[in-house]
Amino acid sequence: MSPVLSRRAALALTLQALVARSVHARVGPVPFNVGRKPMPTSEAPADLLPARVGEFRRDALPSSTAKVPSDEELYVTYRRGPDSVSVGVSLPGSADDARAAVETAATETRDELRRTGRRDELPRLMQDLKGDPAFVAASDFMAWTRGRYFFAAKANNPRALAGFMQAFPY
Repeated sequence: MSPVLSRRAALALTLQALVARSVHARVGPVPFNVGRKPMPTSEAPADLLPARVGEFRRDALPSSTAKVPSDEELYVTYRRGPDSVSVGVSLPGSADDARAAVETAATETRDELRRTGRRDELPRLMQDLKGDPAFVAASDFMAWTRGRYFFAAKANNPRALAGFMQAFPY
């Protein structure tokens, strides 16, 4: 006699599979057309983090930073009225190292969404951790690579992130 699933058991299995899928991020087109933007070529903070990005103005860069670090991120804040976007950039040793940084950002983003009561955003999380660019994107956050360059942007609201990312050069 072959095992037969009841309708109820089949429905339960299907529901479990859907829940499991929703926990993992969707893969789709790279948000904000990041993959079509120019590849950065400089290591100078002022080149990688321009003074103006669309209507956003950058706070002053640290005076002691001659080039972007490889082992940690250089963070600055951009402002447009009440909107703010904290942007980090680093130059890991290789494109694989930059992708690993995006993978870490993806894990931390999922953990933060769970911890802060924003679980409903998990199914809308988008990522591609192996591509070029690699990326992870949530409503108010995005981390991405451009070759061996790693960028991350965290805004105070989704509208601010969208406005900033549309104008960001890389």
